[in-house]
Amino acid sequence: MYEGNDVFLWLPTGYGKSICYQILPFLFDYKLKREGLHPSKRSVCVVVSPLISLMVDQVKTLRSIGVGSAILSGNTGVDKSLLASENNIKSGDFSLLFSAPEAIISSDRWRDILTEEPLCHQVVAIAVDEAHCVYKWGSKFRPSYTRIHELRSLLPADTPVLACSATVTKAMLKNITQALNMVDYQLVHVSPERPNTCYQVQKRTTIENDLETILTDLKFNSIKATRVLIYCQSLNMCSDLYAHFRYELGDQSYYPPGADKLAANRIFGMYHSGTAHHNKDVIMRSMADANGIVRVVFATIALGMGVNLIGLNTVIHYGAPRSLEDYFQESGRAGRSGEQSCSTVYWCPSDAPKYKDTSDLHRQEVVLVRTYLENTQKCRRLQLLEYFIGDSASKNSPDNMCCDVCNDSNLV
Repeated sequence: MYEGNDVFLWLPTGYGKSICYQILPFLFDYKLKREGLHPSKRSVCVVVSPLISLMVDQVKTLRSIGVGSAILSGNTGVDKSLLASENNIKSGDFSLLFSAPEAIISSDRWRDILTEEPLCHQVVAIAVDEAHCVYKWGSKFRPSYTRIHELRSLLPADTPVLACSATVTKAMLKNITQALNMVDYQLVHVSPERPNTCYQVQKRTTIENDLETILTDLKFNSIKATRVLIYCQSLNMCSDLYAHFRYELGDQSYYPPGADKLAANRIFGMYHSGTAHHNKDVIMRSMADANGIVRVVFATIALGMGVNLIGLNTVIHYGAPRSLEDYFQESGRAGRSGEQSCSTVYWCPSDAPKYKDTSDLHRQEVVLVRTYLENTQKCRRLQLLEYFIGDSASKNSPDNMCCDVCNDSNLV
């Protein structure tokens, strides 16, 4: 990037991809001798990001360490203090500007600002975070992803692009780089294996049976209980699990004992697209603190990419995941500190992904997920690694900490 090359970062979850684009404005300030100049002449990196929650989390973190950053958005549900304004941009208040593709591609307002003084000469790089979304979402769900390459025509021709992802295959890599017009790009790749994570698949029975251990842990240990993230297939399932825990725990749902029954005092939470912004903030702040009181979160895909959850070593998918990419990324929320962690899927054939549409991509995803879940003979870790990096994959975990298949074979 420093030399003006496009770069694709294909690195595991938790490897620090975001830091690579967060430092770009400062590297280019040094390269272009902009240090000490008026802020309106300093370098800016535009970051295309898929989720508002991810942008909010990153902007808050960056501002806490003194890095000017903001979100380009017309979303009325976002804290206004986090949003960029034309005056702030022209004053040079921000080193990083985050935007969903829809906002910066489809909004005449932001496109115009991007091509006007002073920003058009300040932007030194375009970063596409969670770049696999170009492939996964671009065709139907979020077509603006197929138009990100248009940013290159709005900025100087030598503006480099940095694409980041933890969950791509070789075929996806080719598709994404073509869509972003990355021709002579540099690939930075590290094996996606997470040797400290054990993968398990279990038959889903009832909430009472499957999650009893977690519930008991909360009853007896409260805020000292093991931190767990439980991904649910749907909002309804998320609500059902949450309601079960609330009923079973009663007043023990809150800490300290006798505390007001407020979201800020609840030791478990629910995170989905319909969750109130205040409650989402409570959960995210608590989960970003090793001593936070929230110990269990029931979530949909709304809590997914890029978030850093501290002290989390257990991830459960209650129901079949939507795809192997989603599963691998979501399971990667656990064990980011390097501690031994566990990713478990509870499923039954009736809740496996269905053919929601007739696209070849969706049908392939369904087949791959079912193959992974129904497998009882082949190492699950190798299944995942071979899918992402091919037949050359090899594992570095001992059988007893690898997966349920290897552990069962080791006991025979």
